[in-house]
Amino acid sequence: MSQLQISSEQFFNFFNQDKPEELDKLVNKIRELSHKIQNTEEQSFYFRRALESHQEDLKNLKDQYKKLRHHVNNTSFEAVKRQIQTKEKKIQKFEQRTPNFVNRVGLASFRSDLNYLELILNLKEKYGSIPSLG
Repeated sequence: MSQLQISSEQFFNFFNQDKPEELDKLVNKIRELSHKIQNTEEQSFYFRRALESHQEDLKNLKDQYKKLRHHVNNTSFEAVKRQIQTKEKKIQKFEQRTPNFVNRVGLASFRSDLNYLELILNLKEKYGSIPSLG
């Protein structure tokens, strides 16, 4: 599989289309923080003092994007649907149990996983694949 390489401008234009909110927020955070880091002289004294921390934040955001991109581009539509069905069944089982702290934590975890899988499915339906950051 060849990797799609595009410029930053093309990348951000691609995501100016209608898209799921989570991806939009992630791309905007990456864009804004990258701009601030590249233009540190225009930032506040406090921003410059915490530059290392901001660079680490940017790395983490890019890693998040790469993980999402990997899942969207390398998981089949059918596999995501099967995973969603499995999570929904687990959620139903947990909802039938007597509520306690451990069950609530497990249920929250399954719901979080389900939301992520639904995001992947929505992105696959909308775009098919997601380009690299460039």
